[in-house]
Amino acid sequence: MARELLYIASPLRGDVEQNIQNAMRYCEKAIREGYIPLAPHVMYQGLFNDGIAEERAAALDIGLRMLEKCSRMWACGDRISEGMRGEMNLAKEKGIPVEEKPESFFTERPASQDNTFRELQQHTQQTVEELTKTEKGIVQLVHLAGRYGGCGVINATAIRTQAPGAQKVATISEWRKMGYRVKDFRNSIKVWMPVEKTGFLRNGRLVDANTAAPAERAAIRAGTLAVQSRTVYRAGFVYDIAQTSCPPREYDQVIGETMYSFLTPEQVYNGLRESVSKTGFSVKESDETTLALLGGWRNEGSHIAISSRMHPEEKLAALCAAFGHGLVEQSSRQPQDVRLFEAGCLSFLLQSRFGVPENLRESPEQLSCSALLGNMGLLEGCMTRVQRMEQFTSEHLTAELRGQGLELSPEQAAKKEQLTEQQREANRNFMQDIV
Repeated sequence: MARELLYIASPLRGDVEQNIQNAMRYCEKAIREGYIPLAPHVMYQGLFNDGIAEERAAALDIGLRMLEKCSRMWACGDRISEGMRGEMNLAKEKGIPVEEKPESFFTERPASQDNTFRELQQHTQQTVEELTKTEKGIVQLVHLAGRYGGCGVINATAIRTQAPGAQKVATISEWRKMGYRVKDFRNSIKVWMPVEKTGFLRNGRLVDANTAAPAERAAIRAGTLAVQSRTVYRAGFVYDIAQTSCPPREYDQVIGETMYSFLTPEQVYNGLRESVSKTGFSVKESDETTLALLGGWRNEGSHIAISSRMHPEEKLAALCAAFGHGLVEQSSRQPQDVRLFEAGCLSFLLQSRFGVPENLRESPEQLSCSALLGNMGLLEGCMTRVQRMEQFTSEHLTAELRGQGLELSPEQAAKKEQLTEQQREANRNFMQDIV
């Protein structure tokens, strides 16, 4: 029996990346149901800017032309957006059957499969609680966080639970930035992603600012209705390098020990030194003999001294350690023993992320973990703070390298441009076939 063309309508505006991932799940379900799904914002992702009226109109027009070729339409998810409403109206005008499919239709799984987000969360928390009971277990969690790019102990444990052999994981957009595309969506790895939400009090209850009525929005703009921000965690998906278009011969370069493996240690050190100097710290090199006795660095408040007698790799290790300790001292209000743990973790994660050889890194095995034993909440809080500081440092370094034209390797830049052109050509060919 020939497969029917099925139009997939789902929200795009708002959390675009999550909405595209949702649309991919809807397409997977449609394929399993025997259809050929057409989802415009999946097929044309990255080619149109939904925030620009002309590009949004062009994308909607293409979608409507595709809809006319379909024999059925699914309106997917628990929210009908403005764009979906227009698609549904056109489908009804053309006599195309429309079926509204709530989120539960796509998330239902056989009871034998222990892979729902709730079940994964419960299993992950139990695992972390057990590991937190011993210093060896805590060190293992720190190593896991370092292995998966400092993603935090909960997500790192969840990744290991679902895909023990995963080598490098990233979101769809992160892989795209590296010049690769995700080609296998069958075994997506579930994680929790932090999202900043803004809300206000309505009748004593905190509600999302996106649900504000016109009068409430006006009061927010005027400053007469107070808003507050909070961090919530939403379900998300990442994919291992084996699920991407990256050929195995390039794994070593992409995985490596660092996201900057194509740069020399001296280039990374110089970039980090400049970026650190722009965060309120002063960094100078000194030929003092006593610095060698201090591990090649000294931190006095916001003043960092690095031994000029070291090799670039040693300087990079020292600067990661000095800045890690300095950043924790300035930003953490935890007791001294907890701050020392956070500083050691941050130094290790920065050194891992920026390509410091393993023999030069601060070892998690040397951390004093006694203050965190049996306290998963405290450990999770520590690692969350450390992760934010690591991300803060990485973003500043990336901005500095971007300013120097060193953000992507020549190979990655070429692949990114090639991938974009391949997408355009494939979409042009597809449209010629269906028109």
